[in-house]
Amino acid sequence: KKKGSAKGRKQPVRLYSKGVILGYKGSKSNSYPTCTLLKIDGVRTRDDTQFYLGKRVAYVYKAKK
Repeated sequence: KKKGSAKGRKQPVRLYSKGVILGYKGSKSNSYPTCTLLKIDGVRTRDDTQFYLGKRVAYVYKAKK
């Protein structure tokens, strides 16, 4: 018998992706503060963005002590 086989173990699933808030959607004269533009790590093409459309965002930051 083999101990510690990988067959019975599952990899942990990460439920979040890191990203940066770029700003609001806008044009030359208008800005839309309800539409925020995000840059998500690991997302490079328009096809990759389909998974993230409509998902919620948590704004997490470190406060000074």
